[in-house]
Amino acid sequence: METFQKLEVLLDTPGLNAVEEASALLHPLRETGGPRAEAIDHFILDFMTLIFVVEAGFEHFCPAARKLARTRLALIKMLRR
Repeated sequence: METFQKLEVLLDTPGLNAVEEASALLHPLRETGGPRAEAIDHFILDFMTLIFVVEAGFEHFCPAARKLARTRLALIKMLRR
């Protein structure tokens, strides 16, 4: 499964180990630095927010938090090229 497909799956089913898994998947892309590394940092922060929202039981915020994380992931995809 491609890196971004795995990340999409993590966004759909976030769990406690998901941040570490996402960081490991994105590590090769992050090493180049620059705007891509910054976008990855923003994605990880938004992903951590999503996990907090899910774990805290704020279901009504989940769609917005998930959409924000997906938008950040789309930016990383664009910067990959």
